[in-house]
Amino acid sequence: MATVNVTCLCGREFSLDAALAGNSFPCPTCNRRLVVPDDTAATRHPSPAALTTTIAAPGLEPPAPKRRTPAWALIGGVGVIAVALAIAVPQGVKRWHEFRVTKLEQEQRDLPRKQQERQQELERQVRQGQTQLAITGPAALQAGATNTYMIEAKTLAGDDTDAKYTLRLLDKNGKEVSHDEREAKGKFG
Repeated sequence: MATVNVTCLCGREFSLDAALAGNSFPCPTCNRRLVVPDDTAATRHPSPAALTTTIAAPGLEPPAPKRRTPAWALIGGVGVIAVALAIAVPQGVKRWHEFRVTKLEQEQRDLPRKQQERQQELERQVRQGQTQLAITGPAALQAGATNTYMIEAKTLAGDDTDAKYTLRLLDKNGKEVSHDEREAKGKFG
């Protein structure tokens, strides 16, 4: 049996029986139509007849032109969007305004309470910042007796506070008899 070699343009080679001479078949790789030649000399190169009988692959068809959207559909879509915006924007503005008014009214109702709380806090700070000094004991020194005095430092709020004391005892002539410096919280005697 004689064989005939056929080479496709894509490079694939086929060995076919010579009895198939004159028949055509598609190339499995590129789907071109190939014709089996009659003589062995033409098997090395595809004949011009083979080139004229080749067909394009089914996947290489030109794409179909896109279908345009009708103008009435575009105009209708724009109209629907415009109507939706014409309704939604005023409603959104109205709701935002109502929210803002409600918030401002609530703040206005809370102002007296906040003012009172702030005033009480400031008064407390003032009372904490000021010191009240109380000295208790005999009004005049008593000769020969123990004279005990209590010194107490408090804030105007009534809390004990830290204080630095300088005590000087003077006689009738203004001469210093005793001198003492100390730090204490609240009372000391």
